[in-house]
Amino acid sequence: MIDLSLRDRTYWATQYPYPSPDYSFLVGGGKLIPVERAEDVPDLEGRVPVIACGSNRAPERLAQKYGDDPEPLPVIRMALADFDSVYAPHFAHYGAIPATLHPAPGTTVSLSVTWLSEGQLRRMHATERENYHFVRLNHLSLTPEFGAPMTQAFAYVSRAGAWTGASGNAIPLAAVTAAGRKAKALHQIEALEAARDKIEPGRDLETFFTAHIENAALRRARIEALCAETEAFAYAFAEIVEMD
Repeated sequence: MIDLSLRDRTYWATQYPYPSPDYSFLVGGGKLIPVERAEDVPDLEGRVPVIACGSNRAPERLAQKYGDDPEPLPVIRMALADFDSVYAPHFAHYGAIPATLHPAPGTTVSLSVTWLSEGQLRRMHATERENYHFVRLNHLSLTPEFGAPMTQAFAYVSRAGAWTGASGNAIPLAAVTAAGRKAKALHQIEALEAARDKIEPGRDLETFFTAHIENAALRRARIEALCAETEAFAYAFAEIVEMD
């Protein structure tokens, strides 16, 4: 969980999904180690490939989830066809509108695969289970920076689908690079402003997100408002997996 006393809450609410390197890396023991060659990737046997489409690509967010865990966590950059990183219809406890993976025919998005050990996966489940399903995706066109192309991986997808706002289309994250997008992408501040304009028009933005950071009941009510404008996730090539 993000400790809002450590950093300005405005940062956590408005800068999601937070800085992520444009290269593959390892995190562990409080360190970030760039991966420059295939030989630098540790043995992935027994690890679970989980697509990271939002803040789970960001070293500082992974550091919050795993602390000083000395076990290295490989984060491998990749290109994924026919999907995109879009806004989920909920507010995180730290104020932001987080991401979800969503089908997007014709779009190729630049994301990362986190290769999680059993213990790391349990910890990730604990941070995601409230708002996401854990799914196995099949028939993918996924090209990692290192290693062979992949047709199967796991991901967390929003239980409520993608947030569309008034446009009727899933809204991509402008902070995530993609080619072939058909819908307008928004930065986090723009997404928060759109949510504010729907829920409390005219309210100062900082006052708006501070209110649902501090009040869980209000946050739940505002999530219900976002969920009135959604597009369901297509499960044709996905299987929901129980989180142990």
